Amino acid sequence: IEELGGIVKRMAGVKNVQSITSAKVPIVKLWYDQLNVEADISLYNVLARENTDMIRLYSELDPRFKTLGYIVKCFAKECDIGDASRQTLSSYAYMLMMIYFLQQISPPVLPVLQEMYEGDRPENIVEGWNAWYQSNPDKINWSSRNNMSVGQLWIQFLYFYAADWEDKKL
Repeated sequence: IEELGGIVKRMAGVKNVQSITSAKVPIVKLWYDQLNVEADISLYNVLARENTDMIRLYSELDPRFKTLGYIVKCFAKECDIGDASRQTLSSYAYMLMMIYFLQQISPPVLPVLQEMYEGDRPENIVEGWNAWYQSNPDKINWSSRNNMSVGQLWIQFLYFYAADWEDKKL
């Protein structure tokens, strides 16, 4: 990770490079000027790769998810509640919250990819977790009937978790 951090530091447009070797999953944190975005790079984290692919697929199914995911990440960062290393939720956790909300709203914006199978429940065991989801675009026949705007969905997301959420049902 430290070697990778050294290489990244020499890249054009990259700032604030930090090699974090003490984290559960060691990463290189950086700021990329061209896209005006903060990023993390990890090595050998196969589960994170699966998760990233799943989020990418959800963002392809409905463009509102991509926008809402960006909004929730900015919101968490601005409120200082989006840093797992400081005992708050990770940005990935906020993305999962957004996916869940978009699956629960009526009509749903996103399908539950883990339920799109025929026959026995499929498995893709990665680091001890079943990371299977329907990733074959030919088997995902989805078109949302939800016509809400990004702004309306954002307000509903906040209401869903701040007012409607009942953790006792879990």
